[in-house]
Amino acid sequence: MQQVRVRVGQSLSTIALRYNTTVDAIMAANPTIQNKDMIHIGDRLDIPGRDDRIAHVRNVPLPIPRPTDIDGPKPVSPARPPVAPTAPTAPRNLANLSEADIQALTRAVAAEARGESPAVWEAVAQTIINYSRQTGMSIPRLVRTSYLSSNFDGNRHFYTMAMGRIPNHDAIRRAVLGAADYKSPVGRRSHFYDTSIGMPSWGDRHSRVQVGHVVFLNSK
Repeated sequence: MQQVRVRVGQSLSTIALRYNTTVDAIMAANPTIQNKDMIHIGDRLDIPGRDDRIAHVRNVPLPIPRPTDIDGPKPVSPARPPVAPTAPTAPRNLANLSEADIQALTRAVAAEARGESPAVWEAVAQTIINYSRQTGMSIPRLVRTSYLSSNFDGNRHFYTMAMGRIPNHDAIRRAVLGAADYKSPVGRRSHFYDTSIGMPSWGDRHSRVQVGHVVFLNSK
C-alpha cells in the first residue's frame, strides 16, 4: 500500500484511475472518508495495491451456489392444475325478452337511430322496453304504433327488411341485449326525441337526460 497527497483538481475518481484502482477500494483503505466527493487538497490517502484489492474482494460474501446435477437431483415443483378457459359471459336479459322482442327492437333501433353510437342504440332500446312495460303492450305490437316516429317519417321499411340486410345488424342486436340488462343511463324513462327538433310540449323537462343527439325523458 502506498500513500499519496491530494493535489489541486484531483478527485477520488481521477486518483483511482491514475493508480489503477477503484473509488470503493480507496474509501475502504481510508475509513475517515465518509463522502467520496469530500476530499481536500493536501489530504494524505492510502492507495491499496493489487494484493490489498484482492484482500478487500475476499471479504465480500460469495453468492450461494445453486445445486447442480452433481449435487443430486433437483427438487421438482408440484405441477399446477390446468386452468380451464373462461367462457364468455352471456347477457343476463333481465327484461326477459323473447327472440321476437329482440328482432322488433333491432328493427326499431335501426329505424330510429341507425346513424348514432351504440350507447344511443342501447338507450333507445331500453326506453322502448320501459314504455312496453308501463303500458302492458307487447314490443312487436308497440313498434307498429305512432309511439315511434319511424312509422310515419319514411323509415317504416326497416320493419319489413330482411334482418341480414339491416345496417349494423349485429352491433345493434348487441346493444338491444345490453338494454335487456338495463345498463343504459336512461333508467326508467319512457320517451325520446332527436335534438334536431324542439322538446315536445308533453315532455317533463326535469327528467331529461341526453345521450349523443337524443334526449330521453318522461311525460308530464
